[in-house]
Amino acid sequence: MTTFNECFLKCGKPCEDFETITPAVWTNLKAKSKNWTGLDKFGNIHDETDWAEGPAGFFMHKSCYVTLSSQSSLEKAIKRKEKAESSRNPEPEPEQDEDDDDDDEIPSPKRLRSSMGGPLYDKTKCVWCMKVEDIKHPNRRSGRLLRISTKSAWQNFKRHPVLIDEDSQLRTRLSRLIESTTDPIANDIMYNHSCWQKYINHRECQLESVIRLQLIQTPLLCNVSTRSLLLVMPCTFTPS
Repeated sequence: MTTFNECFLKCGKPCEDFETITPAVWTNLKAKSKNWTGLDKFGNIHDETDWAEGPAGFFMHKSCYVTLSSQSSLEKAIKRKEKAESSRNPEPEPEQDEDDDDDDEIPSPKRLRSSMGGPLYDKTKCVWCMKVEDIKHPNRRSGRLLRISTKSAWQNFKRHPVLIDEDSQLRTRLSRLIESTTDPIANDIMYNHSCWQKYINHRECQLESVIRLQLIQTPLLCNVSTRSLLLVMPCTFTPS
């Protein structure tokens, strides 16, 4: 029970600057204090007060009355209570079926992968060196990525992995890529100009030089054109 020498709202502050509670304020206190029931401030005021006695003999701080009447102060007190309750009683996480997890997964883009664990190719990189396009110099021929977009380019590409003898992993990766590709145009296989020169044009010159030497040493093959032999021999040709 609140006594005359303490704040009616039980704030615990020193008993000075008290204000008398008028009947109108008493009625308002009854309504406002009910909203605070169970909260950290003024939580017991409504239930512990005999409102029929009236305000005679009671006093309170004006600042306490302002806080009690403040909607924002009330909302903050409610949030504090909810936070305290949730920390004491955390909600269990809902159980999920394995099938539900599968349905929620976002499928990743399909990528061809090799048995070595890495991708066979990445259409944002050169198929040989696996470097991205040079964004700092997009207009340079050496910095741009080009796409294998014709059947003749694909045929040239298919012939040459067997000639790569200095990098067995690269040879294996490109061979697996060729075996697994049904539509090379749609797969967007990219390359840069320097790698095409190195792996296609340069090796083709090497291969034709070897074939010319074989033609000279084998008179029976003199009537066979170099280009025709290039088309039929790559699968069995082993560089010396």
